[in-house]
This record gives sequence, C-alpha cells and structure tokens, in this order.
Amino acid sequence: MPPKLVALIDNPVLLISILFVGAMLGILVEKFVNWQNRREWRRRRERRGQVVPFQPKQDAIAPKVPDAADQLRTVMKANFKAQPLLIEYQGGAHFKGAHATAARDAVKKEALRRAGIGYVEVVAGDTPAELRRVVERLLGC
Repeated sequence: MPPKLVALIDNPVLLISILFVGAMLGILVEKFVNWQNRREWRRRRERRGQVVPFQPKQDAIAPKVPDAADQLRTVMKANFKAQPLLIEYQGGAHFKGAHATAARDAVKKEALRRAGIGYVEVVAGDTPAELRRVVERLLGC
C-alpha cells in the first residue's frame, strides 16, 4: 500500500473528515444538476406557452365512505326507544260472529292507540306480498 494511504488509515479523524467533505460535495453537485434540469424544463415549457402551476383537482379527493366500524359507531351513538307492538292473527272464523266482535276489536284498537302500542292485524288469507308490506310499514322501509 502507498505510504500516504497507510498514514490516512492510521488517522481515522482525518479519514472521516475527508469522506464527509466528499459526501457533501456530491450532494451539492447533485442538487445543482437537478436545479439546472428544472430550469431548462421551465424554459422549454415557457417557449410553448404552456406554463401551468400545479393545482390539485377538487374532485381528486374521494369522499370518505363510512366503513363498518364507522357505521357501528353511528348505531352505538343512536338513542333507540323500544316501541311495543301487538300483532294479532285473525283466523277465518273471527269475522263470522255478531257485531260484538267488531265492537270488541274497536275498543281494543282504541285502548292500544291511547297506550301508545302499535297494532297490526294479520288476516287469514293474506298473501306473502301483503305480509311483506305490513313488515315494511312496521320497519319504516
């Protein structure tokens, strides 16, 4: 090995300082070259008359879609109130009686209404579509 290199290795502080100065010079040269390239690019764009400053598009940011965790937080914050409900099945023989049946039903419906209890009457012979409409009305769909 050359004697100058051996002397440099023997003095580590000098070796580290030379490497540090070399790294800093390399960084400065790289920044200068990058600056020149950008300046040349801008000149070419100006010659074409198409200098457009960078502006992000307003619609580039998608609106946040609530995920399952957000939906769960919303439900957990909600103030639910239980609402009593009476579902009564009226068989085929229910309406064959006298007027007393209709009067009892009217009294029952009014008492439930005043008490704040929902009342749904399911009649024998209702089609599945009619039952679906009753459930949708109850759920508020």
